[in-house]
Amino acid sequence: MKLNSKKCKELRVCFLRESPDLSPLLIDGHALEVVRSHKVLGLVIQNDLKWNAHIESVVSKASKRLYIIRILRRGGVPAEDLLSIYFALIRSVLEYCCVVWHHALPLYLADDLKRVQKRALRIILPGYSYREALAQLGCSRLDER
Repeated sequence: MKLNSKKCKELRVCFLRESPDLSPLLIDGHALEVVRSHKVLGLVIQNDLKWNAHIESVVSKASKRLYIIRILRRGGVPAEDLLSIYFALIRSVLEYCCVVWHHALPLYLADDLKRVQKRALRIILPGYSYREALAQLGCSRLDER
């Protein structure tokens, strides 16, 4: 396989206080760009192997999609249909590749994901608490899945 030096990146994973001074990787005489994080198959991997950038991108993407549910709610779409749309368009984003990153997720990042689901359920069933909405819709919490 021939690598394209313009499309390849170098991600250095190092846990030392001071990174060692390494020579750049070369492909066909061109040095690869050194990056701190990079998106691979929809998963943002950082050089410190933390998940902050990934969760930030997931929360941003899912939050933008909440607008669709708001518009449909105003249009009178039933709650059951809104839940199906939530599962298809938003929860799928929140849970994508979770088997890779969820076990290493600190509580504050898990709370960011949970906050998106709370906002969605508040849109689908206004006036219900988070627990009541989960019970009413038969939906499970993200950390349970």
